[in-house]
Amino acid sequence: MDITKMKEVWKDFIDEYIGGRLAEYGENTWVKLTEDQEIDNIISYIEDKINISAAEGLRAPNKKECLQVLSELERTQRLHQKITLSKGNHNKAKVSRSRYSSWKLYERMVLKQKGWSSNSIRELRLSAESVLKELSLNMKETGGPKKGLVVGEIQSGKTAHMAGLMSMAADNGFNVFIVLSGMIDKLRQQTEQRLQNDLVRQQVGGDITWNLLGYSDIDRRVSSASLELGKRSHKCYLVVGLKNKARLQELKEWLDYDPNKKRMMKVLIIDDEADQASINTRDVDKKERTTINRLITDIVNDGKFGAMNYVAYTATPFANVLNEVGDDTLYPQDFIKVLTSSENYIGLDKIFGTPDPNYSDGLNIVRKISDDDRDLIVEKQNSDEIDWEVPSSFKEAINWFVLCLVALRSRNYTRPVSMMIHTDFRLHSHEIISKKVEEYLRTLRDGFPSNLKTLKKQYVEEVSNVSLADFFSVMKGYEQEVEDYPSWDDVERELRELFELPYEEYSTRIIQNESNGHRSYGNGIHLCIDNSKSGKLKDDDEVLRLIYPEEGDIQKKAPGFIVIGGNTLSRGLTLEGLISTFFLRDTNQADTLLQMARWLGYRIGYELFPRIWLDSAAFNRYSFLQEMNNDLLEQWQVYSVNETTPLELAPKIKMSPSYINVKITSNNKMQNAVPSSFDFDGVNKQVVIFSTKNKDIESNLTETKAFLNNLGETTLERKNAMVWKNVPVNAIENYLSKYKEVREKKKVDTVPNILKWVIENDALLDRWNVVYAGVGSVKKARIGDEWSICGKTIDPVNRSVRKTNSKKKDIINIGTLRSRGDLLSDLDPGKLDDVLKKMSIKQKSDIDERSMIAIRKAVGEAEIPQLIIYRIDKNSKNLRNAMTREDLNTSNDLIGLSFMFPSVLEDGGTRSRSIEYTSIDLDD
Repeated sequence: MDITKMKEVWKDFIDEYIGGRLAEYGENTWVKLTEDQEIDNIISYIEDKINISAAEGLRAPNKKECLQVLSELERTQRLHQKITLSKGNHNKAKVSRSRYSSWKLYERMVLKQKGWSSNSIRELRLSAESVLKELSLNMKETGGPKKGLVVGEIQSGKTAHMAGLMSMAADNGFNVFIVLSGMIDKLRQQTEQRLQNDLVRQQVGGDITWNLLGYSDIDRRVSSASLELGKRSHKCYLVVGLKNKARLQELKEWLDYDPNKKRMMKVLIIDDEADQASINTRDVDKKERTTINRLITDIVNDGKFGAMNYVAYTATPFANVLNEVGDDTLYPQDFIKVLTSSENYIGLDKIFGTPDPNYSDGLNIVRKISDDDRDLIVEKQNSDEIDWEVPSSFKEAINWFVLCLVALRSRNYTRPVSMMIHTDFRLHSHEIISKKVEEYLRTLRDGFPSNLKTLKKQYVEEVSNVSLADFFSVMKGYEQEVEDYPSWDDVERELRELFELPYEEYSTRIIQNESNGHRSYGNGIHLCIDNSKSGKLKDDDEVLRLIYPEEGDIQKKAPGFIVIGGNTLSRGLTLEGLISTFFLRDTNQADTLLQMARWLGYRIGYELFPRIWLDSAAFNRYSFLQEMNNDLLEQWQVYSVNETTPLELAPKIKMSPSYINVKITSNNKMQNAVPSSFDFDGVNKQVVIFSTKNKDIESNLTETKAFLNNLGETTLERKNAMVWKNVPVNAIENYLSKYKEVREKKKVDTVPNILKWVIENDALLDRWNVVYAGVGSVKKARIGDEWSICGKTIDPVNRSVRKTNSKKKDIINIGTLRSRGDLLSDLDPGKLDDVLKKMSIKQKSDIDERSMIAIRKAVGEAEIPQLIIYRIDKNSKNLRNAMTREDLNTSNDLIGLSFMFPSVLEDGGTRSRSIEYTSIDLDD
């Protein structure tokens, strides 16, 4: 057997072994498991489990191999523990190991059959188990329902997580499962069909018998008294319902019908897309409720069930944590869990780059829609004018779709390939744009082969822009094999075949319905409009709305779809094989923008092909959304270390800087939101906005040189940093008082605010670690060296500048200053290496906020504030995305500051007010 395959099997065995040791070892599990005796026990365990002579020569691992597997398992475990806001008072539920349990059948018959890797399955299990542990198994013991929130990225596998949680809950005695699946019945049917296949059909003969109940089954005339809910029953009942007044009323009446059975019900309600419809948009101060919100809260807060749990799932949690709070609401008062996407997920950071300047940009897949192109489309799509030519960026996006379609066909790819065009929410605009697409497709075909040169040039350029090596440099740890682009000769052959099709097949709005109930897809391009009014075009045999092939449908080649629409494309809909996106949408709400980003997700089988066309406004907004998400996650990581519940410390959402206009969500979804009290306790902050005025630049350089030289000899010297420890707080206060920074009234993390807070808390922050960080190595300064610090020097860092639309020409923003590894520069090297080894951390890029806190605590520096000073080269070059960044070009070097504050303040500490953050009012 292949060694890689053997390790996959070993992971499963070791994982099972660890499951029996977690309670015994607790936090020391991984330390104990790497002891010699324990390694021998694991190997013996595996030997007992496998037949050495069978399974193609499968054998037990040796000690070295076992340690490698343990290291990877520990990393996975650490990932899923990092962000959970909860007290940690867990129930006694366990993940069943029975071969025929609901979870094991789901794992074996669904996840593995769909090609999930062992790592991905393990990550899902750990994550679902962490939510399971938060639930109420008995309402009498918990004193009421449990309410929580699970946050996962757009199209990152939340439905699989729901099914995993439900299967584990079923194994632990839950018997009634209610999934609230949006407001569109088409999407509800998709969810119901998937859960029916994954839980009901695949688990026949298992320990649990799943029963799917339709609307007719929960009609009050079909009594809930017939349900088998006794302790000896192994039946579970599943309802997938709409967030609809009539349907929710029927559900409530059905649940209430038999009080005796109601007391036997152990209920898990999963609210899919929980920020939609479930949110109370009426006046919360007047105790008013929207009908849907009232019906859900009435069910959840009814104390007459045996157990009641409400778990909200969403990718955009802003409304859920800002709308209202209280026992009679749906506020996630018990826990918030952030899902960790697998290495195969292409999210915001993989497209827009990581915040750390020393780590790679995102994938180079974003293409610019110029202001002129945007203005032309916005003007023409809302008029009745037909005689106009689509702009160049629009043509390029369609060209790329056509090229990708034929390229994938050339390597026998058979799944659907799609393009999304989302320029407006108006139905009239969809009709105009669809006609222009159809017109351009005809021009592309009729102009062949003269257009061949243009198509080849674009293909060659795009292949060079995103190479296989580029992909793996960003998608580190990607678990699938990635096939390189096909040759141009193969692409051209399929391209000619496409253009030789009869025009009625080459570009069609028709998907033929066959007499046997299946559909027939042609070899051309299907042009679809998907909005609230799209549907049948002429008669029962022809459809216009997007319908992907199902099992039994007829298709000879990978079917191509160009999908034009608005709001129906922005939530819940997965566009299969999405390789080209043309996006213009004038909305500034963060949650709406995120839901519209259908290009996020898994792209297995066509990884190198996706491209996105955005205008500068949309690009800037999505870049800020990444900052907003990262800021929120960093904050939650700090909260989770201290086992803080969302009811004790409200999540704070970063408001938009003035140069990008982004709202968190609609006003009626954040009624209890207030400007947030914010302090710097346990927070990391960076100065990234600078004045370009000569006097400010020169002042900072002069004061910084004087400050560093007055510190005397360094305590430590790292490869790229000089370190002084135990610097008195008065020296820090004196330096910060002289630092010149841009005064922004709307920002909390300014030096004057930091200085004020430090002075008010200097008794707790009396000693500091100061780091002067650069690039290269610390070296002896030459005579006359302008930047001689105590006789030594280090080269300045390179930081490019963000392009903005701001009219303030004397202000620049570099976005991110600090390199993640520099946060560890002030720690003793020997102690640090020992801690990293024990935590199985091999690369600094693996260190998140929670890990950083744990590392500093283990080294004994958890209560020491840190100041990192950077000198930024005035000639810094842009080595990142030319669309969004440019060279620095300032009159002299800049001085940037990074602060890391310990979490040591007691309740009642002084807090600086700011409207940059907003939070729900827990005091009310």
